[in-house]
Amino acid sequence: MKKNVFFYAIMAFVLVSCSNNGEKAERDYALRFAKVVNSGDSAQIVKMYPDAAIADSLALSFEEDSLKIERNEKGDSIRILYTPEIWVDVVKDAKDSLRIVCSKGLFAYPAEQLTFAKNTGQYAENLDDKSNAERMADKLFQVYMVKKVKEKIKNSLKIVSTNGCDYYQGEGGLCPAGYIATVENQSDVMIEGKTYRVIISDRDWDPDLMRDKITPHPIAGKDLQPGEREPFRFSYGDRVVFSFSAVLQVLDIGDGLFASYKPTGNEYEEYITNR
Repeated sequence: MKKNVFFYAIMAFVLVSCSNNGEKAERDYALRFAKVVNSGDSAQIVKMYPDAAIADSLALSFEEDSLKIERNEKGDSIRILYTPEIWVDVVKDAKDSLRIVCSKGLFAYPAEQLTFAKNTGQYAENLDDKSNAERMADKLFQVYMVKKVKEKIKNSLKIVSTNGCDYYQGEGGLCPAGYIATVENQSDVMIEGKTYRVIISDRDWDPDLMRDKITPHPIAGKDLQPGEREPFRFSYGDRVVFSFSAVLQVLDIGDGLFASYKPTGNEYEEYITNR
């Protein structure tokens, strides 16, 4: 009976030792991968995590004491949690070599780009890094959003009044020597001046070509709060013109264009549905 007790005690010690050794190996692997990521060694990163090849960049910051390891029921894979938001799934091959097959929170993006992607639904919190990377790489969505945002700004800015200014004495009396176009922001968000401009054009007679000549005069936009109005003025002196006109032009300014847009969160799904 004593021999049996001693035998079970030895077996229990062996199992605990194996478990401890296995966990130590897994923790060592987790720390080694973190070191490789922070070193920026792309070759070693891809060797340990092949799907990392599609990432623009990786970022991994954590406290070593917070690192946790979870095993699935079959024991053939583990999840390494560096933080509650950053984890990697690891499998063991026939040679007992470890390899990362999935991650979340490891792929990094510029802060403004990530914020906008989350707000438009392009980056989904319920997807892993690889799936989100494929969505983030969809350049046609950017084209779609630029068009959508420009249309939104165009519909939000209105020229609400036009009138002459800087009058001079002409043959028939006082004549306008300039033009004022007043623009109103009819949206619920601030529209940045760099996203648009006002083009005031005048029409006069070209004696050389013997026809009317249209001359545009672009004026830089100004930041407009919701409901705010701003006059845009152009003066030409004593040159005789027949008429004036004014139009708004929304500009292509890259990611800065999106600062004047309030996402709904459904943009990416609408894009997927309509493409």
